[in-house]
Amino acid sequence: MEIRYTTRSTDRKKNLTTMRREGNIPAVLYVKGKSQNITVIGDDYQAALRKMSKGSLPTTVFQLKDEEGNVTKAIVKDIQYHITSYRIVHLDFLELKEDTFVTTNVPIRLLNEMHCSGVKLGGVLRPVIRNVKVRCLP
Repeated sequence: MEIRYTTRSTDRKKNLTTMRREGNIPAVLYVKGKSQNITVIGDDYQAALRKMSKGSLPTTVFQLKDEEGNVTKAIVKDIQYHITSYRIVHLDFLELKEDTFVTTNVPIRLLNEMHCSGVKLGGVLRPVIRNVKVRCLP
C-alpha cells in the first residue's frame, strides 16, 4: 500500500495543530537508530486503512513515497490516538531492511468457527490469544 509523505523540520505545537487540521498526520520514520520527522498525507493513510482487513495493521507493509519519488518500505510501529475523538494523532514507522530483524505482532485468525460443535449448540468462541509476537527478517 502506497502512502505519500513530506519531510518536516519543526515540531512546534502550532505547526502540528495546523497540520492535523488540514487532515495530515505527523509521523516519525525510524531508520537504523536514526529518526526522521515526516508528515503523512491523511487521505492516503485513511484509504489504505479501508482496504485492510481487521487486525492486519502490524504486519502490513507500506510503501512510503516522498516528494522526489523515493520509495521506502516500512511497517507501523506505534499509533497514538486522541482521547475522546479517537482520531490518529501520531504515527511511528519502522523502515524494513532485508538484513535487519523486525519484531512484530502477527494476528491469529480463526477459520471455520461456525463448524465448531460448541458454537453449533449456541456457545460463543472466545479466543484467549489474539496475536503472537514474532521476530524475523522482513
